[in-house]
Amino acid sequence: MKLDEGNLIEMIDKRVGLHESRLERLALEESWISNVAFWSGKQRFFFEQGRLFDAGLDDPEAATRYKVNLIRSRVLAACAKVLAVNAQFRCRPPTGTSRDRELAQLAEKVFDHIREVTDFEWHLMMSTLWKAVCGSSFLKITWDPFKGEPDRFYLSDAQTRRVIPEQMLTPALKQEKDMAGLFEDYPPGDISVSVLSPFAAFQDTSSRDTQMMGCQWFAEKHYVDIDRIAERFDMDPKDIQPMEADAGLRNYEEAIAFMSNGSGLSLVDWAQPEDKRGKRTQYVELWQRPSKQHPRGMRVVYAGGRILNINRAGGLDNPYIADRTGWSHLPYVKDDWCPHPGRFWGASLVEDLLGPQYYLNEARTVMMQFMETFGLPNTYVGDQAGIDTDNMPVGGGRIYQVNEVSSFKVQHGPPPQIPPDVARFMDVCEADLNKAAAQSEINAEGLPGQLRSGSAVRAINEERFITLTVPSKSTLRTVRDAGKICLALGKMYYGPKRTMRYLGEDAEWVVEEFDGSDLLNDFVIVGNPSVADTLGSAREEMLDALQAGAFNPQFDEQTRALILKGLHYNTSDEFIKRTLQAERNQEREIQEMIRDPLKYGDEGYPVMEWEDHAKESTVLIAYMYTPEFKGLPVQTQALITDHWKKHQMFIQQAQMQAMEMAEAIKGVPGQAGQASQPAF
Repeated sequence: MKLDEGNLIEMIDKRVGLHESRLERLALEESWISNVAFWSGKQRFFFEQGRLFDAGLDDPEAATRYKVNLIRSRVLAACAKVLAVNAQFRCRPPTGTSRDRELAQLAEKVFDHIREVTDFEWHLMMSTLWKAVCGSSFLKITWDPFKGEPDRFYLSDAQTRRVIPEQMLTPALKQEKDMAGLFEDYPPGDISVSVLSPFAAFQDTSSRDTQMMGCQWFAEKHYVDIDRIAERFDMDPKDIQPMEADAGLRNYEEAIAFMSNGSGLSLVDWAQPEDKRGKRTQYVELWQRPSKQHPRGMRVVYAGGRILNINRAGGLDNPYIADRTGWSHLPYVKDDWCPHPGRFWGASLVEDLLGPQYYLNEARTVMMQFMETFGLPNTYVGDQAGIDTDNMPVGGGRIYQVNEVSSFKVQHGPPPQIPPDVARFMDVCEADLNKAAAQSEINAEGLPGQLRSGSAVRAINEERFITLTVPSKSTLRTVRDAGKICLALGKMYYGPKRTMRYLGEDAEWVVEEFDGSDLLNDFVIVGNPSVADTLGSAREEMLDALQAGAFNPQFDEQTRALILKGLHYNTSDEFIKRTLQAERNQEREIQEMIRDPLKYGDEGYPVMEWEDHAKESTVLIAYMYTPEFKGLPVQTQALITDHWKKHQMFIQQAQMQAMEMAEAIKGVPGQAGQASQPAF
């Protein structure tokens, strides 16, 4: 396809829909806006020609009079539990060399720094709320050349121009170097993180279960101030044509921005704000991966009826084509509350709460109306009592005049009983809300004392919030993938003199210089964190460590350290690996001796002093009892037997050293001392 402006605009129109909503998205968008409406406290509304109307405007009597928004509290509680998962992220070095290990640790601290300067936790919270309400949300991670103030780096002298950490300079020295010109100001620019709602996101429809990795292209659409676009692309605002949504779901941004829990105008047919009328235009940003058709990928920016970057430096090329890992070619991270099998878009939490929330308020409205009608006791007055019932100064319920059979006078009727079915139905609705939002009614305080330990409460919480495991793992994957994109961008844009300030492991601020091209971005999640792994559970970890023997002096120091690591990272892999490494080493050595016995000649297979000779001897003895050993050639049997003898020599040598040490401790008897004299 020829990449002229007309073809590009036609391509964007087919993929995004510049003038009308994509038909296949209408049902999804109606579902999303309904979820947002319930989140905002709306109760009764309906769709008509792509617009959503408040039913209470047409029929005020049909308006729900009693409304309690339990959806919001349930969603906030579930999101808080998901965001509280305390996961550990590690960068995996490509090799075991010390340099790669150091670079991996440096990459981890750089990502920590990026999370701090981009306010990543706030964006992650907003993304989590969006996915809980609508099912999916996105984090956009790009390099923003206009972000931040220029960094000033102070130099040691004019000859070497070595960078000096700012913490080492007093204010007077800084002023002196400013006057002498011994500094360098690096241009602004840093990694930027933003949240993208599902309304603004448009994906390659061929991707379903493969999610973002299956998308060949991805786009976002907004209505943006013309002045902002003109400033960003250094254009005259008059050259950008105004374009605004007319009505319906295409104007979702205004609908959500002005949505409230009270009755008002059509939710998604708001007129544009007066200060923005005629001053905004449609903005579309489309990213495409490299392919045979587009070897350098694409980034197309459309606004006001034209392609803004077609004749600029870099043109339509994907600016992150240099990323070999490919993570930043589409700089978006998709975050689902719950993946929907066979569908790109995730399933939300709110959609499961709509029915219980709606009928809970309906039942409460019925109960309130019953209370208003029958809640106060009626008064019955005899017709012969001589009382004017129209002017009785008695508050309460209704007043009835009855025929007197005897001396009836005035009596009060019994207070009415609320229909049990109404109260029972409300309980059912609230229980369904709790179940759908994974909010169990279990209270740990009411448990027996032996079940209130750290491990017991943790086990109860894991079972209690088991359905939140999926969204919590999705959030962890989002952070991991965001780290991969951030470090891929850092690898391309952080220069050799760029310094990053981070909090070191020794809790002191340190400064390091590094070459950004050395950064690694192979992030992994350590262990198997669950929704019960919060900062609060770290206190329980100490109690569990005590019970597991991590501080038991009867265990050696290495065993205690392995117990602590297993509890901290929720994995027993290292404990098992360290425990069995001697046995596995000896098994590999046996296979090497069998494979080529002549290789080791008369000297035999070497035995190192640092090896665990007792464990390796045990493996050799167990093997020498097997039929496989007896079927080996005599020369190979002799080689293996000689190897066992060498281990035995080290064992005997260690035993002799231990005996000599014991004798040395006993020492020789001392000379007889002079008896002390009694004191009188």
